[in-house]
Amino acid sequence: MAHERRLGLAVAQVGGINLSDTRSGVVSRLIEMMREAKARGASVVVYPELTLTTFFPRHWVEDDDELDQFFERQMPNEHVQPLFDCAKQLRVGFYLGYAELTPDHRRFNTSILVDPRGRIVGKYRKVHLPGHADHKPDEPAQHLEKRYFEVGDLGFGVFEFMRCKAGMCICNDRRWPEVYRVLALQSADLVLLGYNTPSRVVCALRRGRGASCDRGRRGGNGRYRSGHGRRVPTVGLQFRRASPAAELSADRRPCWPWRATPSFDLGRDCPRSGDGPPARQLVAINRVASTLRELASFLPD
Repeated sequence: MAHERRLGLAVAQVGGINLSDTRSGVVSRLIEMMREAKARGASVVVYPELTLTTFFPRHWVEDDDELDQFFERQMPNEHVQPLFDCAKQLRVGFYLGYAELTPDHRRFNTSILVDPRGRIVGKYRKVHLPGHADHKPDEPAQHLEKRYFEVGDLGFGVFEFMRCKAGMCICNDRRWPEVYRVLALQSADLVLLGYNTPSRVVCALRRGRGASCDRGRRGGNGRYRSGHGRRVPTVGLQFRRASPAAELSADRRPCWPWRATPSFDLGRDCPRSGDGPPARQLVAINRVASTLRELASFLPD
């Protein structure tokens, strides 16, 4: 008999993080969201890119010691361990983005996949770094990922995670169809993506290239709707077809048939608080990216 698999996915919209905010304070917010996710039936929580600090690539920093304060030398560390402990207690898996500083002082924009036992089962380092490396003081905002990070050196891996095969990418990676093709070739069932896109990005990312790549990605790999807000991650989900009647579900929303590719518009479905940015809240997602499997079917055995 075909075995149906269901996985409750939750997206954590963290809200603004300022230079003055502490890691401990941020982690407390993440734990609160994880508990809310569990109460609403989620078994996986996706946090944003560079979750633990302010989005520092918008600041020009020359002093290495000052820059290093935004990076994590180990994971988990004393500040983040409570989040791992909470995940283990609640039996919830999660995706977390952060700035990584290696023992040989290399810097990466990194994400990890943590299982419900609180164990890191996958790591990814961002490959497609947007923005610029030179100082642009006349710009209203800067985007200095190319100054502060090296290009990721781990490739696009797929990991055993909660009875499925999961891949990861970060923010700007989502604009390249090849990312999803590489993951599909490794039989990925689930793609987790955290991002932290500002309202204005310097350089070519907002001058047509991003739009054209996004169209190509959607056409080749399914309809992924980008979220609304400064710190909103998105999730793509696909399970292998178990039977003609197999369905996927997230939260308590209706199930979608395997070949459906619905989109979830966070800009529409994420309530706002007054005239400010989207309220800090947890949004459960129900969106299927079924064409990962369909894409793979076109490739040679």
